[in-house]
Amino acid sequence: MDWDIGREGRDWLGDEGLEKLERMPGHLELVRGKLCWSAEERRTLLAGLLENIGLDEVVRLADIQQWQEALAARAEAEIAPVSADTASMPRRHWNCRVIETLLPEGERWYEVHEVHYEHGKPIGYAASPATLSWSSEDDAGAGLRRLEQLREALRKAALKEPDFKG
Repeated sequence: MDWDIGREGRDWLGDEGLEKLERMPGHLELVRGKLCWSAEERRTLLAGLLENIGLDEVVRLADIQQWQEALAARAEAEIAPVSADTASMPRRHWNCRVIETLLPEGERWYEVHEVHYEHGKPIGYAASPATLSWSSEDDAGAGLRRLEQLREALRKAALKEPDFKG
């Protein structure tokens, strides 16, 4: 039986409710500091709770920054792996990436910038944030390509100032 985890919670009623309740671990206990006996039991318990409560309620339980970092890490992991062979990379190239800036008051600010790379490592970025713009001389698909560049930037983990050193 698959879980139906959505933004809103679901009540478990009738036969479906009894079936799902039967899938839950019989009782909770700590085993070497973890709930339940196995990772499978923990995932089952979590999936049931997520389905029953709903994601909108769940995301209120942790800091939004933590959720964003976890989502960025998952998106990064799902992107097709890039060859680690730097010889096949262009010596220099540009792309769009989110840059995280920590302000003196402790607030974090995020902007998409054009980032310059040498041998696959970020070395600098444009002072002004990237925009969704193209010229009348570009072909009809230019706007969509630019939008895709910005979307890809949002899927990757944000770069921070130390990423540009060394």
